[in-house]
Amino acid sequence: MMHQLSNNKIEAYVANQFDKLVHDDAMFPPSADKNDWEWQAIIKELSELKGKKILDIGCGKGKFCQLFAQSGAKPTGIDISEELLRAAKKLAPTITYLVGSATNIPAKDGEFDVAICVEVLEHVPNLEKAIAEMARVLKKDGTLIIIDKNLYGLHPVWPYPAVIEKIWKESHNQWMYPKDAPYREKWFSPRKLKRDLSKEFSAVSVSYPVRSKFIGNTLKYAVAPWLSYDALWKATK
Repeated sequence: MMHQLSNNKIEAYVANQFDKLVHDDAMFPPSADKNDWEWQAIIKELSELKGKKILDIGCGKGKFCQLFAQSGAKPTGIDISEELLRAAKKLAPTITYLVGSATNIPAKDGEFDVAICVEVLEHVPNLEKAIAEMARVLKKDGTLIIIDKNLYGLHPVWPYPAVIEKIWKESHNQWMYPKDAPYREKWFSPRKLKRDLSKEFSAVSVSYPVRSKFIGNTLKYAVAPWLSYDALWKATK
């Protein structure tokens, strides 16, 4: 069924799914503290933030935009969910929030110094178009930070690939999308996504941050970081 729908229709479906979750503060926190593991992973890869124009792709309720603003940056958040954006604007009225997606960013060429895309590409039907679009809106030498699921990551508790749990839960309607949905959440091979990014970016690296709640697995991930549940891709234009 998935291949029968256009990318626009799939994105509309995804937007509707997220609209339904607007009140789920566990999935879409209204704010983040500076000890948030994703925030720490992001700023570790960036230099001075003050004055930088930063784009948060799939910003949700704007938790990272709020932290960027507090750090002296000039953030803009985009999301395909209008309900999430309404919530974001109420929480931080002075920050710019726009309706948009990774494949259709409402911005000029070379507008931003930095773009972040955190747990968003897994919901994007056209990866190639998204990568080209993210590259388009970055300045020369601009930086893209992506954090997403590692296809080869181990389950944080049990000794098997985490993606097995995802597949099982999808088949039992316990994941983001029901089993009869026209779309499935994608997880990424670190090496393949690095190759895909290299088509648009001059330098790409991969690292493996560890979620705070998985900190008990630090030793395991230190020995074999490529088995971490998450991966971070840093791409320079």
